[in-house]
Amino acid sequence: MRKSKVHSKDEYKDASELEYETMDDRTEDEDEYRTADEKEDELVTEDEDETVTEDEDELVTEDEDEPVAEDEDELMTEDENEHVAREPVAEDEEELRDEDEEEPRNEGEDRTRPKVPIQHGKRGTRSIKSRSQNKGGASKSSVWNHFNIKTAKYPGRPVCRKCNALFSAGSGTSTLRRHLSSHKIAAPKQHQRTMHDYRTDPHPKNEQEERDKLVGVWVVCDNQPFSVVECEEWRQMITKFDPRYRFHNRHTLKNNIVDVFKEKLEIVKLAVQQIPGKVALTSDMWTASNSSSFLSLTIHYVDSSWKLKNFLLDIIPIEVRHSGYNMANAIMEVLQQFGLAEKTLALTTDNASSMISCGEFILEELEEEFQNLDFAHYRCAAHVLNLAVNKGLSVISESVRKVRSLMSYIKNSQPVRDSLKSLCKVKGIDYLAPELDVSTRWNSTFYMLEKWKRMEPALNLLAADDLSVRRRYLNDVDRVNIDVSGF
Repeated sequence: MRKSKVHSKDEYKDASELEYETMDDRTEDEDEYRTADEKEDELVTEDEDETVTEDEDELVTEDEDEPVAEDEDELMTEDENEHVAREPVAEDEEELRDEDEEEPRNEGEDRTRPKVPIQHGKRGTRSIKSRSQNKGGASKSSVWNHFNIKTAKYPGRPVCRKCNALFSAGSGTSTLRRHLSSHKIAAPKQHQRTMHDYRTDPHPKNEQEERDKLVGVWVVCDNQPFSVVECEEWRQMITKFDPRYRFHNRHTLKNNIVDVFKEKLEIVKLAVQQIPGKVALTSDMWTASNSSSFLSLTIHYVDSSWKLKNFLLDIIPIEVRHSGYNMANAIMEVLQQFGLAEKTLALTTDNASSMISCGEFILEELEEEFQNLDFAHYRCAAHVLNLAVNKGLSVISESVRKVRSLMSYIKNSQPVRDSLKSLCKVKGIDYLAPELDVSTRWNSTFYMLEKWKRMEPALNLLAADDLSVRRRYLNDVDRVNIDVSGF
């Protein structure tokens, strides 16, 4: 601790007389009497391992003869037992009057100031007092939930609650967070909110358009209706994610999607024109759930890397009579739009009479208008095979009809299905959901007969218990006719 020297009255008198000496007379005494301002920059420590650094939160009075106050608001008091004359202290702590009052010192006296506790850290030394004052802000970090800074033995120093590891008071949260990682404890950093998080003004035009385009992509890819953007709950969700986004109605969304379609269409046109060789087309007519008719057109080609490629070129709405002439005109418009009239090598369709007529119209127009003599119309081999199989099944049509009637009855009756499931467990076989065949796909008839064959042991028990099933059940001749175990 720093000590203040106590002088006798005679010594004080001698010190007072020094004020009237000229500068030339004071030569030898300057080494012994040093000004208070020079001593202010000198910090003497008793321990070699501790250094005192300046802290903006602590103010140390510069007068060597005045004791250091522990708090800025404390007032200096004089010791009644000491008869030491002192100059009054200035009201402003930054202005200290020490020009004329200098006290002589002996070299053997202890001239150290009161010791300020310090703590070393990686970023420099800081006093415990100032460090503890900053704990209020640092304690907001989640790191401090795992450290105790109020231990009786090490006050102000972080102590790990997991392993009791001791850290210096100057340790930062990065050091403590690395220590927590050794215990596999995550202390996430808190996100500092910026002014951007509180903004509600609209996005710039280009950023708004980018977000509108993404909404349109989601609507198309997820088969959402255009009216989804007018759903109040959907808007509340988007507002929570992005308060700056501005909504549009379903009409604006539709227009945006149409614009995106036109952009993608130009890209497809460019890609098709770069195909090095000929192309082939497949087409089929189908009806949607709302009874709207569409004609699909798929392109097949070999790219420059000799890889077979194909994609849906267009889906053409057909609002007129499904005649071969009308379908041929619709296909020719697409070929001219993409510049494929001269490059089309073949068109493959099913065996419907309208499709056969369509192929003939296209062949004639390509030869006359575009001098394309390589075009040919082909019938789908799978459709030809389906016709042949259906012709053969007509021989055993009565047996197939019984199986179809039985499967339809089981499929439409929940109690019968439950009974069949229980009987399958008794027989130790898997229950297979009843399936009905489709006349245009012969393989669906095969799958229906195969399921009946695999569940036959359970179906025999079901027919014995249920009269309705027994009436539809197959006889021995039917079982031989539809035996698919050899396939």
